[in-house]
Amino acid sequence: MPHTLVIFGASGDLTSRKLIPALYSLYHKKRLPKGTRIVGVARTKFTSEAWRQELAASTQKFADKDFDAATWEAFAANIFYQNGRH
Repeated sequence: MPHTLVIFGASGDLTSRKLIPALYSLYHKKRLPKGTRIVGVARTKFTSEAWRQELAASTQKFADKDFDAATWEAFAANIFYQNGRH
């Protein structure tokens, strides 16, 4: 069964330093259920692609030796962003 994780305040420091690197690490170790999606919600104006690019840089920095570009691309395909402003 696929899962969806929703992160509120997704453009913040906690998400880029801790949450996404930890989720990426679980994905890399094949410990996330297949089809798990991550949806970030915040007031910052991002597209999903722009948010993924920012997260790639921070995850590479904070995941250290676990970071693999090909694995990141597969993981990032299930990351989406929703602007929380109306």
